[in-house]
Amino acid sequence: MLRKVSPRPEDRIAELSDQTWASIEAAGEFFEAKEGATVLELAQTNEHLLIVLSGKATLVYFQEGRRQPTAIYRVPGEVLHHAGMHLEYPNPFAIDAASDETRVVLIARK
Repeated sequence: MLRKVSPRPEDRIAELSDQTWASIEAAGEFFEAKEGATVLELAQTNEHLLIVLSGKATLVYFQEGRRQPTAIYRVPGEVLHHAGMHLEYPNPFAIDAASDETRVVLIARK
């Protein structure tokens, strides 16, 4: 389950400047997910940038209509991107939470 939450102090990515983090807090939508919850939908285009703040996430490809999670787990603070962010092309995968209490921020790009 994906639920909208407020940002917490521990969400802050230390490598970002105070100004950049303040912009993310102001413009981003913060969510917390349980394991298996879809964070980014299949075929979503370039509307959002996704940053994992805590927990883990995995890319899920679809093969013959079946979900095929990859073995690639992303670490907190890593930006997950897809072709749709650079092109007007739907991404070929979903992003799911791979652990409970995975926190992410979605930032509108337009």
